[in-house]
Amino acid sequence: MKNPILYALRCCALLSFLFSFLLNAQTKNVASSKNNKNIQNPADIYVAGNYIIQGQFFGPAYTKNGERTPLTKTEYGLAYAIQVVGDDVYVAGDIKEKAVYWKNGQAHYLTCSEPTSTATCIIVVGNDVYVGGTGSKNGDNVYPRYWKNGQEIVLPRHIFSGMEANTYVNSIAVVDNDVYVIGTAVYEPVYWKNGQKVNAINNDLQRVVVIKELNGDVYAIGAKDKRAAYWKNGQTKVLSSEESMATAIAIDGDNVYVAGVLGEYFSKNMYPGYGNSGTGYLWKNGVQQKLENDVYPFSIAVSAGDVYITGMDQNYASYRLLKNGQRIESAVDPMYVVSAGKGKITKPSMASSNSNKKEKIERSVSPITEKALTDSEEANLFFEENKNKPGVVTTASGLQYEILKQGTGPKVLLSDKIQAIHKKTLMFGKEIKEQGGYGFPTIYEVRNLMPGLIEGLTLMNLGSTYRIYIPAKLISADAIKKGATIIFETEILGILK
Repeated sequence: MKNPILYALRCCALLSFLFSFLLNAQTKNVASSKNNKNIQNPADIYVAGNYIIQGQFFGPAYTKNGERTPLTKTEYGLAYAIQVVGDDVYVAGDIKEKAVYWKNGQAHYLTCSEPTSTATCIIVVGNDVYVGGTGSKNGDNVYPRYWKNGQEIVLPRHIFSGMEANTYVNSIAVVDNDVYVIGTAVYEPVYWKNGQKVNAINNDLQRVVVIKELNGDVYAIGAKDKRAAYWKNGQTKVLSSEESMATAIAIDGDNVYVAGVLGEYFSKNMYPGYGNSGTGYLWKNGVQQKLENDVYPFSIAVSAGDVYITGMDQNYASYRLLKNGQRIESAVDPMYVVSAGKGKITKPSMASSNSNKKEKIERSVSPITEKALTDSEEANLFFEENKNKPGVVTTASGLQYEILKQGTGPKVLLSDKIQAIHKKTLMFGKEIKEQGGYGFPTIYEVRNLMPGLIEGLTLMNLGSTYRIYIPAKLISADAIKKGATIIFETEILGILK
């Protein structure tokens, strides 16, 4: 009888959201002379990420059991994902804004029809290597794509409010000879099957974050009725009674480990924990455990009963590696963890781009005239109130900023090209119009940015995280008319000379 989940996915015309890999499980049994029992060696733990080269910029690397292997020692780039198949280690990322994957340290550049590109996920099936990623024109007009054995397949972009939106690829899967690519655009999930955009998701989960095949079973991980859940072969298990979402899964023997986040859904597509407030959690066989520092989980792996999670610390916009729920040091900025051996892993989306968050709020009233304030007046009132908050600094131009983390590296200059990640909020008056969570690190030429962001960035050092409040006059003339304010939480990851 055909696997019921595969049948369901065909009926839906979609295999859903995956940042997971089909891992090779290697086990080694050792005979014990004392008790004559078989003992299974612990799995090796691999972490893909980035390290600082010459104190100036990030380069791609991975670690095996904590020991770092650089993938380049002189060129800037990033490593996003890793898969281990037998003795072969595959890593996806980029070098100098060109998509690349490495096999055992050997770089394979991927031809792209756009001038800049990156590879964000990878899966190996038999002799075929599938890599998902994007191409763009200097970070703008982002187009999704994947490569099969180096051949580029460009995917259609998502349509939002009647217009094409920047669309990002987060995961790729191959099930029953069909290729499924999963991405995001303005916080909405986007799915493609064999190169064609499709709309349907798993029938039982309203939002699917991960699809994973393991030991002949196919798992879907995400949310049912806004509650964290996973689906296996037609059966759904809801993990929480609170609003939440599952983001990663690992299976170790009979144990099921699911990582995710608890928090409110502010709208249909504003899911918790990534751009919204949320608290990271781990469920082992349904039993809930809080993660340290509100980490939003990206991936999970298990070795000898120890649970490893990579994710984003939402308080400081920094990547974290957790072991059994507590932060541990890593020789790379940890993006993704896998185990080769007994442990299993998966990775969800690093959702990128903006999301509409339209809130109904009461308009402020002038205490003098008792008339409703305009958006521009409300924006001015926001800055007047905000400047009195502890830690907020106001510059001569009217820009405001808070130091969330002070870096010790070189200061950003107007002439620099930088590598950074942002969390962005756009307001008209006091009404939030758009809000976007931390996405993939992006490269910018400082001189080409809006005036307020240029001023804010040039206050920062490498390694810093600032919250920057930009008034309309430092954005654009159109922003002044609309009473716009933009708030960035920005971390400087690299300065590229």
